[in-house]
Amino acid sequence: MTYLILIAVILVMISIGLIYREDTIFLFKPSYWIMIYPYNKEVDTLLNKLLDNFEFSKITEFNANLGETELWIENHPYASFRIMHPDISNFRASRKTILRAKKALDKQYIVQAKIQDSSITDAINEVVKSWSEKK
Repeated sequence: MTYLILIAVILVMISIGLIYREDTIFLFKPSYWIMIYPYNKEVDTLLNKLLDNFEFSKITEFNANLGETELWIENHPYASFRIMHPDISNFRASRKTILRAKKALDKQYIVQAKIQDSSITDAINEVVKSWSEKK
């Protein structure tokens, strides 16, 4: 019964525009419920523009660059993808943009891993080939 009331409230909120349908996904992702830094629309817009125009580079455990802009990528999702600039590092983008950035970063990790795997495979094949030629 409680779940039915919750679903009804969510549907009413969507229908009157208090929450948007695409944002309801975060109701079912508890890790996104608590965010440490306050939301800032300008930071959200800037991060979306960076995601539209650049790929990640200089990826470390804690930081990555998007274009020339350094981002904090650790502590996902509650403190990740913050722009490391003194004036705006204490603000965050929307949950939706953070999820988009995480997917883009993960996709780039997969691409880099495939490139590294193919490089390693090529190197192993060359060594095996050179060994077989010596025999």
